[in-house]
Amino acid sequence: MTEKEWNAKSNPLLVDFAPGRWDYASPPPNTRISSGEFTAEIVVDHKTDPPIFHAIIQQTGSSQIVFWSQARSFEEAEGQTQELLADLSRGSAKVA
Repeated sequence: MTEKEWNAKSNPLLVDFAPGRWDYASPPPNTRISSGEFTAEIVVDHKTDPPIFHAIIQQTGSSQIVFWSQARSFEEAEGQTQELLADLSRGSAKVA
């Protein structure tokens, strides 16, 4: 398992579920991102062409889904997810 930690204090920790690196031209493995008390998973749905990337955010330790979105690329899903996680960790976004 590989890990990539972002430099800023409140930025998320990115953990890949599959070893090795991926080429952004092909779908990456499922990815977990954590920030503060929230955890997100970006899950790739390979049943569609092109693949759909589901971003699911939960409060750590809870089964309740705080936010669920879909994106057409990993980069889009990752960017949206990191932004929302940062907002949730700062208290800028409300948990329903």
